[in-house]
Amino acid sequence: MSGVRISVEQLFGLVLNNWAYNGYKYGLRQQATPVAAFYLVSVLLTNIKTCLEQRNEVSLSFGCTPPSLEDYLSLE
Repeated sequence: MSGVRISVEQLFGLVLNNWAYNGYKYGLRQQATPVAAFYLVSVLLTNIKTCLEQRNEVSLSFGCTPPSLEDYLSLE
């Protein structure tokens, strides 16, 4: 179970490393900024970045490749 927890923590770390504003506690305040929207957009952009690079540390540890960008965004 700890391996799963570590991989989830690595995903949170990816989002915070790519989009440091999400970790800035003075910039994100409830009812002053859309905190959830910022985080959801950050996760979406992190996933797009992973699809473009075709890897991240979590996909490498599980031995799987991310989908293509067209498949992820369901573009035809």
